[in-house]
Amino acid sequence: MKLSPHTTRFEGAIPPGDGAWSEADPLPPAPRRRRGSVLRKPYFWWVIVPTLLIAAYFQGIAADQYVSEARFVIRGRSESGSPTLGAALAQAGLGGGGQSSNEAQTVREFLISHDAVRRLAERMPVAEIFRRPEADPWARMWHTDPERMTRYVGNMITVSHENSAGIMSLRVRSFRPEDSREIAEAMLQLGEELVNRLSERSREDTLRIARNEVATAERRVIAARDALTAFREREQNLDATGQLRAAVETVARMESVLSQARTELRERS
Repeated sequence: MKLSPHTTRFEGAIPPGDGAWSEADPLPPAPRRRRGSVLRKPYFWWVIVPTLLIAAYFQGIAADQYVSEARFVIRGRSESGSPTLGAALAQAGLGGGGQSSNEAQTVREFLISHDAVRRLAERMPVAEIFRRPEADPWARMWHTDPERMTRYVGNMITVSHENSAGIMSLRVRSFRPEDSREIAEAMLQLGEELVNRLSERSREDTLRIARNEVATAERRVIAARDALTAFREREQNLDATGQLRAAVETVARMESVLSQARTELRERS
């Protein structure tokens, strides 16, 4: 067992009452923490405050939004299917094979383009639809100039494409169910009109190429006929077929006479 060493009173100790602390005296007050130390932390401003603001917006300010979704498939020429948007693309010469992805991207880029938004605004009051009384200030459309309207509608309309299945999805958000449905139907009609224009252009290109080929062939036939007529006139040969037949008969008779002469020669010798 280890004993602690003996302790003695320090002679140089400060007597009580001269500024030294004793057990009878009260404890000194603890240092106060700085006020507002939490407010000085970046975590509070970058995480907590944005989270609280977003939660307050969605719980008390955000208006309900309704989604209308439509799906369609782009098929090739050899694939069967009903007369849908994909069938129209196939008739336009845009479907089938490894080109389906490019065709889908073409339709997708058009549906979110400025031209599609302009055509949509000509058919229905787009600004009025996205300025319904139900719309909250944050989601409401505030500007109607073409660039900002296109950007706003592009945020409310989503067009996606699944490369594996070849399925395209169109999703439209608005503040009323009937508005979402009407916009989705109008966007599908715009897509069909695009396909019809592409189909018509493809047919015109095909016909133009065919007409050019036919015209080239006709020019070649006329040139060959003129050259043959000139040859006949130059050689005084108006009936080439008859003359060729006569020449063949003459050669045959001469070969027969030659054969008889050789036979007589062998007999006499």
